[in-house]
Amino acid sequence: MFSQYRELGVDCLLLSAYPVDEVFEAKARAHASINTYWVAMALPSQTAHLMNSGVIGPDGRYLAQLDGGEGVVYADLNRPDFAMWFEKARPWREQAMAGEIYRSRAVDDPRSTDRTCL
Repeated sequence: MFSQYRELGVDCLLLSAYPVDEVFEAKARAHASINTYWVAMALPSQTAHLMNSGVIGPDGRYLAQLDGGEGVVYADLNRPDFAMWFEKARPWREQAMAGEIYRSRAVDDPRSTDRTCL
């Protein structure tokens, strides 16, 4: 689902969720970084012991986060330091995943296709 949003050109994902463990935060940060978009997390205050609502940048770091309990969190997404993520990192990752970057360096060797031989 998260990679499909990237393929659709999403720049910011607004995600309302109910985390049940600490791993959810790591996953949210990873999805933001891997897919090069902002993830705005809206979470109930009952889960503040696991993760607080916040805005995660395309580098996987928090731009803003509540300090427990209820409240409103916001962040300025129009920052010049994030231009690199959308102008360079995202296009490079798209080319890499499509196999375009290393296609000219591909090796035609039987050991590359037959993984049972040495």
